[in-house]
Amino acid sequence: MPRLRSILAPLLWLGLAAAPAAAAPPSPFRLFLNGVFEPSGDDFDESRSFTQYAETGTLDAAYSEKTGYGGELGLQYSIKPHLAVAAGVGLTHRDVSAHFDAEIPHPFYFGQFRQASGDLSGFGAKETAVTLDLVYTASSGRFDFRVFGGGAYFHLAADLIGDLQYTQTYPYDSVTVTGATTLSTSGDAFGFDVGAGADYRLSPHFALGAQARYARGTASLHPTSGETLDVRAGGFQLAVGLRFIF
Repeated sequence: MPRLRSILAPLLWLGLAAAPAAAAPPSPFRLFLNGVFEPSGDDFDESRSFTQYAETGTLDAAYSEKTGYGGELGLQYSIKPHLAVAAGVGLTHRDVSAHFDAEIPHPFYFGQFRQASGDLSGFGAKETAVTLDLVYTASSGRFDFRVFGGGAYFHLAADLIGDLQYTQTYPYDSVTVTGATTLSTSGDAFGFDVGAGADYRLSPHFALGAQARYARGTASLHPTSGETLDVRAGGFQLAVGLRFIF
């Protein structure tokens, strides 16, 4: 949040300073087309049990999300001077890696678990975000400023570790994990978003823009029946792109 405030504060100050001399926008609609960059992701953990050889084993996994990339499409409508509403939809993707620790039942002996741990990669997380915001706008020369906030809906689709794949040889006192299947899960969340942006008009109907946004929600995933895994959606996001004014 300190990083977010350091980015939003100068934009808000410039917008408020320009407000008295701000000119009305040439037309009420502004279409946003952004490329999105999310510098960091959220880590999350899960603990799961499974049945094998008529005994219950355990799997503990820690997931790490990498840098996210994606795009966003939005539309802003000015309802009066300095006040607008905006709606947008964005899609981002992250690569995900995982570290696991497992206790795997023995095929011959009850209570004699084989320990296994390691790192796995090749997982992913896709997030769709829909936002509806109230926007304060101001202009100075060719620059247009906006500060916004409102509600957000998230749909998160994440890959998790499924069944561990391993080799074992007699007397089966140890296992060697060779990989894992992928378990696809998804969940929805409602939350909020706040941010600020600045556009530079190259013509009355075309501009280049940049913005910073912070959004947050918590989605509940269900890897197995009866298990709930809460994962944070959203985060800090930077975007640059095109503006079409009409």
